[in-house]
Amino acid sequence: MSLTSDIDLLASMPFFTGFSDDHLRLIGFSAESRTLPEEMVLYDEGQLLHSAYVIKSGSVEASRGSGDEASIRVIGPGSLLAERALMVDMRAPETIRVREPVEALQIRRTVFRRFLEEYPEMAQTIRARFASRLAAAAADYARVGRKLRAIEY
Repeated sequence: MSLTSDIDLLASMPFFTGFSDDHLRLIGFSAESRTLPEEMVLYDEGQLLHSAYVIKSGSVEASRGSGDEASIRVIGPGSLLAERALMVDMRAPETIRVREPVEALQIRRTVFRRFLEEYPEMAQTIRARFASRLAAAAADYARVGRKLRAIEY
């Protein structure tokens, strides 16, 4: 894929909403193109992550837990894996295994943070987006808490 198609892919992703073409070009140019073979484990659940990955083609399997408690889902092109790893240390919430050969962009946190330092307005955009998600999650948890408190034991 060309830089132009990488920019188009990034532009289609919700995480990069509000980024200009120039911003996306910088990110696309600084990302590393990776070819991931079938059955490769990209990362294991609990592993400390330092990069996010954009799936350009192919698919991966995300699994969490083990035995009867395991959950598995398939993730394909146009997906961003581990977006929070672009900003902060985080542990992988699931294991990612390549199902079929994958072409991906690896965006390293060190590179992305330099980008945010250079363009603080984009850091503000991302901060507002995450604050909104956090508020929505807190509201959801509060609703669950109210329902649980209403149950008589």
